[in-house]
Amino acid sequence: MTSKLFSNILLVFIIILSISAFAQGSAQQEYMRAKSFFKQQNFQMAEGIFKRLSTQHDQPFHIHASFYYGLCQYKLNQYDAAKAMYLQIIQKYTNWDQIDEVRYWLIQVYLQQKKYQLAYQQMTKIISFRVKQDAQASLQKAAEEEDDIQQLTRLLDEYPKDQKLAEQIALKIKNLPLDEQDSELLQQLVNNYKLDPSLFPTTNKTSTKRKEIYDIGILLPFHYDEAQQSINTNNFVLQTYNGIRLGAKKLNELDMPVRLHTFDTKRDSATTHSIIASGVLDSLDLIIGPLYPASSSLVIDYSLKHNINILNPLSKNKEVIGNNPFSYLFLSSEQTRAKVITQFAADSLPKNKAYLIYGDKNKDSVLMSHIQLEAKKQGLELLEIVQVNTDNVSAITLDIIQQIKSESITVSEHNTKKYIGPHLIVCVSQEIQAANILTELKKEGSRIPVFISEDWLQLNLITIDQLITINAYLYGVKLSCFSNDELENVKEAYTEAFHILPNFFALTGFEAMYAFGQMLHHYGTNLKGTEQTTSLPLLFEGHIYNQANDNQVLPIVRIKDGEVSLQNP
Repeated sequence: MTSKLFSNILLVFIIILSISAFAQGSAQQEYMRAKSFFKQQNFQMAEGIFKRLSTQHDQPFHIHASFYYGLCQYKLNQYDAAKAMYLQIIQKYTNWDQIDEVRYWLIQVYLQQKKYQLAYQQMTKIISFRVKQDAQASLQKAAEEEDDIQQLTRLLDEYPKDQKLAEQIALKIKNLPLDEQDSELLQQLVNNYKLDPSLFPTTNKTSTKRKEIYDIGILLPFHYDEAQQSINTNNFVLQTYNGIRLGAKKLNELDMPVRLHTFDTKRDSATTHSIIASGVLDSLDLIIGPLYPASSSLVIDYSLKHNINILNPLSKNKEVIGNNPFSYLFLSSEQTRAKVITQFAADSLPKNKAYLIYGDKNKDSVLMSHIQLEAKKQGLELLEIVQVNTDNVSAITLDIIQQIKSESITVSEHNTKKYIGPHLIVCVSQEIQAANILTELKKEGSRIPVFISEDWLQLNLITIDQLITINAYLYGVKLSCFSNDELENVKEAYTEAFHILPNFFALTGFEAMYAFGQMLHHYGTNLKGTEQTTSLPLLFEGHIYNQANDNQVLPIVRIKDGEVSLQNP
């Protein structure tokens, strides 16, 4: 080889090295520029440069560029593109020293797409302790935010050693309304993962006790006047209590004995606390009361801790009983009322459309909101929802009546006239508002089917005779009193015992005691010990719980042409 030829080859070699060095330097500059854009969160600018560098396989930065390209796509919510890049890196560069970081960000993509099983699969392959800890924290956070308990349960089936996931599922079940809780699954989680029973209370079906006689505590605010040695004999608390006493007497006559223990809470939380602290409630099988929030919350907590059944005989508000599986409402809750009303209206009336009027009391708004939610589930179309007050109730009611009439027709069927059109749902508890609505219906809308709470019968300005003049559907557990043969017997017995006619509170107290006394004798101390929790009614239409914590029986009674008839037997 001549010296000239050697010199030429050496020159070419130097030029190639120079070009390569220049290219590498240029690539490095581009990479650093893209990193600068990334730090400034200008992901779109960074993404374009990283994408170009990721295809230059002869450059030392192409793997890092590929990683950051995927990260830009993740930041830009382009999850499919990010996933494709990360899977490609894992497939081609399994031994890369930053592969755990790739798996971590692939987990983030899967979590965004709610592909929890795939996320868990990647987490099990991470070697770095630090990265795995971060991945586990992300998975735990995703579990906290996920509302689909079934999906999380399927995940736990695949990864049964995940204690944190089991705790998250148990917590989500606990935070559901009582009638939506899967008590069997919660019990399994508590047992299998050694969860604290005080944090995750369950009703173990095997823990019921049968007794010859059941002890029942009555915690009511009697307001006993020690100075005058007397109690107001006409107040609703005493009427309720006397009804309970008469119900207990009836049970004893039927060989289902109960023993009552009475305590005056004085509507005072300090007094209630003293009663609890004394230990006198520890041996009870059922507590009836208290009626007011301050005292009630203390007894609810006590009931949960000691697994003692507790019953509120008068409230329809589920918040009163909290998430205590041993706590019950004797009456149907507002949620149950909304469900039954909307289901009946959608299924049984000629046109599944309705207008809804609600009053300005809080309980009116609560019932309205539940009806609105249930209407969507039942396919009942609410054409208009209007709130009224005392000043505008007459005008608004009249306007809605006119709208309903304009959308309605009357047809002849079997020699009778049949109304076909929207109906009216009324959630109004204020007396004057209710009376004004009734007046407008009597004048202008006597054929319109109108749903009204049976609580209207307790209002002084409204009588059953007035309701007969409109096409009223009344809903409530007390309505069988209209035609029940036992009612007169109970009224007579109550009047003879207490020298006063029983009112609604007395009859409710009687029936609550009668119903729950039966259930104790039939099912034992754990009323959740069976899928079917019922008792035979005497005054009301029925008492069915079936793992719920409020009465699932809500009769709807039609009052038309002087007749009262049950519409949903």
